[in-house]
Amino acid sequence: MVQSIAKDSFTKEEVQNYEDALNSLKYFLLEDNDEIKVEHVDTVYEFLSHSTNTKRQDKQLFAHYLQDIPPGEVKKMKMVLKKLKKGIKENTQGPVEESKKKLIEYGVLNFCSAFLTKPLLHEEKEMIAITENSLKDSEMKTIINQTQLHNKEPKRYDEWLSTEAAQVVTELRTADENNELSALHVNKFVKLFKKYSQGRLLFHINGYIQTEETVRIYGTPMEWTNEGIVPLNHPWKIEEWSISRNNIKAHRVAHLKQNDLVLVNFSGTQNTHFLASLLFIDFTTAEVVPLSLEQSLQEIGGTAFVKQLKDNMSVNTSEEIEAIIIQRLLNVNQELKNQLEKEQQEFVLQQQKLSEEQQMWRRIFYKIEQAIAFEQKEAKVDEVQIHPYKEETFCKQVQSLLYHNDEEQLIYQESTLKSFIHALQANVLTILTGPSGTGKSSIVQAFGHAVQNVAVRMIPVQSSWTDTQDLIGYFHPTDKTFVPTPFMEALAEASKNSNKLFLICLDEMNLAHVEYYFSELLSAREEKNPALRLYAKRHYDIAKIICDQGCEDVERLRNAQELIENYQSTFKIPSNVRFIGTLNMDHTVKPLSPKVIDRSFIIEINHLSKIQKQKIIDTISKEKLTGKIEMDATIFSTVRNDEESVKKAVNILEDISSTLNNYPNASLNSRGYKHLRKMLQFADLEETSLTIYIDSLISGKILPRIDIPKVDLDLITQKFVEKLSNYPVSSQKFEKMLATNRMVKFW
Repeated sequence: MVQSIAKDSFTKEEVQNYEDALNSLKYFLLEDNDEIKVEHVDTVYEFLSHSTNTKRQDKQLFAHYLQDIPPGEVKKMKMVLKKLKKGIKENTQGPVEESKKKLIEYGVLNFCSAFLTKPLLHEEKEMIAITENSLKDSEMKTIINQTQLHNKEPKRYDEWLSTEAAQVVTELRTADENNELSALHVNKFVKLFKKYSQGRLLFHINGYIQTEETVRIYGTPMEWTNEGIVPLNHPWKIEEWSISRNNIKAHRVAHLKQNDLVLVNFSGTQNTHFLASLLFIDFTTAEVVPLSLEQSLQEIGGTAFVKQLKDNMSVNTSEEIEAIIIQRLLNVNQELKNQLEKEQQEFVLQQQKLSEEQQMWRRIFYKIEQAIAFEQKEAKVDEVQIHPYKEETFCKQVQSLLYHNDEEQLIYQESTLKSFIHALQANVLTILTGPSGTGKSSIVQAFGHAVQNVAVRMIPVQSSWTDTQDLIGYFHPTDKTFVPTPFMEALAEASKNSNKLFLICLDEMNLAHVEYYFSELLSAREEKNPALRLYAKRHYDIAKIICDQGCEDVERLRNAQELIENYQSTFKIPSNVRFIGTLNMDHTVKPLSPKVIDRSFIIEINHLSKIQKQKIIDTISKEKLTGKIEMDATIFSTVRNDEESVKKAVNILEDISSTLNNYPNASLNSRGYKHLRKMLQFADLEETSLTIYIDSLISGKILPRIDIPKVDLDLITQKFVEKLSNYPVSSQKFEKMLATNRMVKFW
């Protein structure tokens, strides 16, 4: 295990790395059109992690810049940075903008300012930056620009070639060797190189050859390092990188000469004869870099100016002039530094005050927006047509509304809708699986639009989720408040609206291991009175005392009230909540464990053929329905059949399942039969409808449990196939499951 070494300052390389990342983050948060690299987000996340890692000996070095920020806020920042990284990678604007707001709210700008204004071991650079902003004399600015150039940290060109640019360079080398190098390859490299060099390049003019009206210039790209100015090697050839340009109008480059060091703009070359040189250099806008103080002064005022300056200062060499100027700069700098520190302290205090006021107004506006949205929603509901609920035709009504209510004209088989609705009515964890684009998420949202008093909350699962806190939130020990997630906020909302049915859908639930983040809730649902333990009960008791006796600290009183009203230490899972999950089964996601499958009902949604779609459209077009079906949570949960009347169907399913008794976890257990009995209590038990429905139950409850080596299953395969012969959907699915070489399984 690598141990961190105790230290009280950063290396220059570390300072440069963190400065780049924090500057990038700062401008990203403050500018509307700014962008940020994923690696900069990772660097900020690493800094925050080091500040809270008790195993690091240098923890205090990082924590020094976060001393005014509560530990809980640091954890929030890290969570938001994870979401920001995902949003950037997926190019989703909504999560990125939300992350920006949250980071500002949690005080990231204070942290950025704390480091950027006082990075340890960076006094020289700080002095130069402060002094440059304050001086007005052009000759002073020239001197400072030169000092910056000479003290610039190495850009690590070779390291960049072997890491960030490695893949592109490999592509260019291969294309060059095969004589397939093109302008597209060049532009790909130049785009990366512009980011690396920040759009400009240091170039040494090795040759300046003039004819009558034109000039040919050739030379080498250069880089500042601790060892001085060094030439850059060609990205893939074992030689210095040489670039030339012919036929430049002489009057446009008259300010240049041989051996000049210049800063140039560049783009990708389009000349097919010189593609391997990669760059087209714009020498007409090149700026000559002064290489000495005396040269700089001569460019400002000429030789006479330099001589007069030496006489006035009573010195003989440019080194003595430099010493006098630097001493004066140091004197000016100290005053400016003291003033800047004072202004910085005032700025931090003002920003903290502003942040508190912002949070207060944000809460007020949020409540106003909620009230307006509620009124608008109620007004809209009044406008739509309301259809009476009829349990015999409920599924057909929903099927018609899903098609006619939505511009997408969603089409689902009636058997799919029955399985979906009855699983929700039975309060079984409902998992929707199938190829992308089959409407797994859409069926949930569309059902909320088609049925009155149904609220849908979509919760995108993150691949980084590893425990229950990622799903429900955590208790903030400093603020004595519970920090909920959108999932937990939906549960709290449901507990206050018992007449409404709440569908909480975990979208792409197997991006992370389901049993890692959902196991506590799965276990809680098995209890007689399902509940979640959010935090220690003593915090709840203290909150009750604060609410009863009052408190001068308004924020603490508000936090206590929120605990009492919304997030009790033992939070009862509302009976009007149904949990749904959508799955994408590919190599990037986590498989479902037997525990999750055992507690779920699986509905496979596949693409329909044109004939199947047209048949459904013809049926539902006979009676075109739009609007909503009259409903509330109580009506939705009212059973249609008693337990006695469903015994026949249960016996059929038990007979089929018993074929798998000799295989671990394959046959149904008591929990599985309980789910089936409950679902059958909402079903149509008429003979034809029942056969179709039993087919769905086999497919959704028995087949997903099968995960058996094919050689072991051969003993009972024929018998199992015969028992499925009356159930076409399950029979076809099982045939597909058998078409494997080793394991017979649903997924």
